Amino acid sequence: MDKKQKVFGRFIGMMDLAYCQFHVWKTLQNKAFNGVFSNYNYFWKQVSDALLNSSTVGLTKLVEKQSKLDQEVISIFFLLEFGIENAAVVIEKLRKLRNKIIMHNDVKTILEADNFFKELSLNYGDIEDLFDEIIKVLDRIKQNFSNSTDFSNRYSEMKVKCEKDTINLIDKLTPGIELD
Repeated sequence: MDKKQKVFGRFIGMMDLAYCQFHVWKTLQNKAFNGVFSNYNYFWKQVSDALLNSSTVGLTKLVEKQSKLDQEVISIFFLLEFGIENAAVVIEKLRKLRNKIIMHNDVKTILEADNFFKELSLNYGDIEDLFDEIIKVLDRIKQNFSNSTDFSNRYSEMKVKCEKDTINLIDKLTPGIELD
């Protein structure tokens, strides 16, 4: 396996992790689960925050541009000669979230968190659209990496499995819960 294929494989592994973490986190946001969460608040708060933080950092790593000429980073830009221009706004919002809240404790941002999140206006759809853009790129370039995977299908199935596993786990904790 050459460098190009190894890098592509590593990218797919990073994508799998961030994609599944995001969809598990998103599924946990269903208000129907609040009763379960209140019974095990300390555990679920940690799980939810860890999934959000990890999926955000993972996704921003996938779209990270090389910062120094002599430093290559494994990202969609490493795999491509071109960027994902229509996703630039979402990428910048994710970077801001990562830099101001998740990775660094920016005092001004933390003290004014409500305003920060209102101004950021990042929603589930934005993140899903960015993942979809990356998936489209992977489907376009896969043959360059000796890969025949149907990434659209792969990630569609993964999303369903992540959501289903999460719901099944919650259902085992609270049988008969009705989802919104």
